[in-house]
Amino acid sequence: MMDRIYLINSWPFLLGKIRGIIDELQGKALKVFEAEQFGCPQRAQRMNTAFTPFLHQRNGNAARSLTSLTSDDNLWACLHTSFAWLLKACGSRLTEKLLEGAPTEDTLVQMEKLADLVQSAFEILRTMLPVGCVRIIPYSNQYEEAYRCNFLGLSPHVQIPSHVLSSEFAVVVEVHTATRSSLHPVGCEDDQSLSKYEFVVTSGSPVAADRVGPTILNKMEAALTNQNLSVDVVDQCLVCLKEEWMNKVKVLFKFTKVDSRPKEDTQKLLSILGASEEDNVKLLKFWMTGLSKTYKSHLMSTVRSPTASAS
Repeated sequence: MMDRIYLINSWPFLLGKIRGIIDELQGKALKVFEAEQFGCPQRAQRMNTAFTPFLHQRNGNAARSLTSLTSDDNLWACLHTSFAWLLKACGSRLTEKLLEGAPTEDTLVQMEKLADLVQSAFEILRTMLPVGCVRIIPYSNQYEEAYRCNFLGLSPHVQIPSHVLSSEFAVVVEVHTATRSSLHPVGCEDDQSLSKYEFVVTSGSPVAADRVGPTILNKMEAALTNQNLSVDVVDQCLVCLKEEWMNKVKVLFKFTKVDSRPKEDTQKLLSILGASEEDNVKLLKFWMTGLSKTYKSHLMSTVRSPTASAS
């Protein structure tokens, strides 16, 4: 029974490889046939007019051998090598492995919910950040390098490289299922409740507990935690904050990159914009990378052609 199952599972592989061997033999025989027809065109005419068993014989001798039909003296050695490789490859392509602790249906459902949670978190971050600053791979079974994405969702079993864990530019957020003692009573539970999960945030550089953080982040947090605001009002508040700080980014870009102002003037501008703190400066520089190439080239072109900007 196992041999039949093994043969059924290997049938597409065997069929494709054997078909390749047959095609190669037929191709060699066709080349020999065409060469013989070119050397003796009358033979082709006789073969087309009548068919007799004598056409498969030559002077009463037996039919031509396979090496003669293909004009390949090493044919049998090649066939032996091909079949030997085929048996070896077919035997090694399917293996059996003892699986301990196989995932149950509940485990698979929980893994799917975790993937959906990560996806929804990234979608929220996408709405808070400029389009050009977001490069997301929602869920992956292998680690992806930073040049491919700056937001990466990973399966819990993926090993993160040590240089990433120790980097001050990387933040790792681990999502675990909360223990039963930390959950709300059964009657109060909600399928979408975040209380079902525990979040552990780590980074290569420790963050001071008294750190204020960027101004826009504090304003967003205040809007989200305000119980007196409706969902629509909070949504509009986030949009306005994003547009306000994007305008600051555009002013800073033109001031520093296009007009090439000195550092002292830049500090004065940051004070006027209300973003002279270190965290705010870092945020503005990061958001500056999200400006589109079209917008940047437009500003550069207006500087190169003052007549066009004046008109």
